[in-house]
Amino acid sequence: MSKLVKFVRKQILVDRYDIITHIGGDWGMVTQAEAIKEIKKDPNAYYVKVSVVPRLTIAKHLNHEYLITEGDEMKRDFMREIPDR
Repeated sequence: MSKLVKFVRKQILVDRYDIITHIGGDWGMVTQAEAIKEIKKDPNAYYVKVSVVPRLTIAKHLNHEYLITEGDEMKRDFMREIPDR
């Protein structure tokens, strides 16, 4: 069953790809690394309501994996619009 992501936890760093450290919702909270593992097993594991395409997916930059909403490569980064907690 897909989990709705309602908030993120961020760490302030220079590299914008390292800012989100956790995602969470009514179901609890997991680290970005844990969410990436779950998405690799089930591409529909998480979704958001701030993007046209709600499914979360994995992107890679300089050998570092991070979460984005599907389609963000060509559009703004909707993950940054999820409230920080």
